Amino acid sequence: MKHLSANWLTEGHIDFEYKKYQLLAYFQQVQKRFSADRLYPSMSQLVQHYQSLMRFRSQRNQMATALPKELKGLDFKRLSLEYDTNFEEHVFFSALEQIMDFAIPKFEASLEEGRDRYDTFEDSLKIFPVGLLSIYKDDGFFILNQDRKSFVFRYEMKSVEIAEEKHKSLSTSYIGNYTMDYSTTLNSIRKDLIAEYNEYDNPATYVIETNKQVPIKETFLPVAKRSFIKYLLID
Repeated sequence: MKHLSANWLTEGHIDFEYKKYQLLAYFQQVQKRFSADRLYPSMSQLVQHYQSLMRFRSQRNQMATALPKELKGLDFKRLSLEYDTNFEEHVFFSALEQIMDFAIPKFEASLEEGRDRYDTFEDSLKIFPVGLLSIYKDDGFFILNQDRKSFVFRYEMKSVEIAEEKHKSLSTSYIGNYTMDYSTTLNSIRKDLIAEYNEYDNPATYVIETNKQVPIKETFLPVAKRSFIKYLLID
């Protein structure tokens, strides 16, 4: 996938046509990945780029307010001073403003499409426990079920603090995969896990399944992890 630098807006040649070409090439690649049901890492990158743009625009407005201005008169109706500033006439900032006006709606449209695809896939997920319910659910195993293939992961849910707010994160490690048949069932997979990881007497084991065919790494796993956190917090 064509990479868009985190500093794409201000690095290199600051020219509207050049940046427009750069962005259109990037969004074309994002669209191809979305059409192939490959949501990540495009979704994460889109969010980061969009947030960076909005921060930059906010800072740019603050800069405009802070720049020295020349008093040109009084507005008696509004009882305010009128200033003259050349900020908007500065070629560099004018070009950046034009680029942002083009880019922000594009990012918003791509994010909206990505979220729609994310929601559609998340709605297809079914999560349920395997075997006896475990009292302790902060770590254990989950099995991604897609068609007759099962992908097994070990998980651990932790609390993290972001911007002074507490959130839950899920770390995972891949164990292996199975092809389901009459002798390989969800319960037999759980028995294998108990035998291999004997520190667990009754490990929390869950299935996350879908009837949709999507890439595991780019869509199924990242969406399943987020959905699984919500499931554990509610369950």
